[in-house]
Amino acid sequence: MPGAPDGPTPYDWRVVPAVAVQRNAPPPRHLEGLAEITAPTLMVAGGPRSHVPQDRLAEIAAAIPGARLTTIEGGHMVHDERPAEFLAVVREFLGSPPDADAETPAPFVPVRVTAGELRDQVEDFAALLVDAVASGASVGFHGPLAPARAVSFWQGLAAGVAAGRVDLWAVYDHDAKVCGAVQVHRPDSPNAAHRAEIAKLLVRRDVRRKGLARMLLRTAEASAWGDGVRLLILDTQTGSAADHFYRAAGWTPFGTVPGYAADPDGALLPTTFFFKSLPDEAI
Repeated sequence: MPGAPDGPTPYDWRVVPAVAVQRNAPPPRHLEGLAEITAPTLMVAGGPRSHVPQDRLAEIAAAIPGARLTTIEGGHMVHDERPAEFLAVVREFLGSPPDADAETPAPFVPVRVTAGELRDQVEDFAALLVDAVASGASVGFHGPLAPARAVSFWQGLAAGVAAGRVDLWAVYDHDAKVCGAVQVHRPDSPNAAHRAEIAKLLVRRDVRRKGLARMLLRTAEASAWGDGVRLLILDTQTGSAADHFYRAAGWTPFGTVPGYAADPDGALLPTTFFFKSLPDEAI
């Protein structure tokens, strides 16, 4: 186990898998962990005595906006808070992981879900939604939510995904079961093409408090910014855990409406609306 990084990191560095990088194209065994990175981090073995060229490390770090290159005992750590951008750069330098085209998704790595994949996995997505409502999440349904009703919701969403009006991101557990998801909805109006809405950020109860919600949110944000979106909005129950989560994630509250939506038990509760703009330095 390498020593602790210098300074704070946005994840638990001890559980981040390591990926060894060689001077030339590495053999497959050196890429086995790439698809299983659970945080936007690349551990490069070797340090000052490594045969990995120092300018190569700097080149990788420089290609990831906002990334930091930290020297730790036994190697270097390149880390960033935007998983989608991070993995894109890593794959550009190292190639895709061996299982990139496999049917089984890498565990705990956000992936964009197609309409066909959603239809094939609709039971898993339904179970995720049922779990969220059972836990008290205010996501548009009264509880208890019948599995058939949850299936119907996701089947209806597939049309929006197919039409490009909805981006769906998901993470899977080690059994390839859906354990988290988030949606990005795009308005149909031409004068609203610059904005989108984050909806139904869900994480299964047994895998919460592992950073998956933050990873999904940042992936959705980065994807939206990359697609030309300049403004994101969302709403959530006032005072809820989600309310505090979005504030901590840099979202700005801009209004609260009393009795706006009912919780799973049917009680009318206030809703707070949030927005997040594309960072100025990215424009």
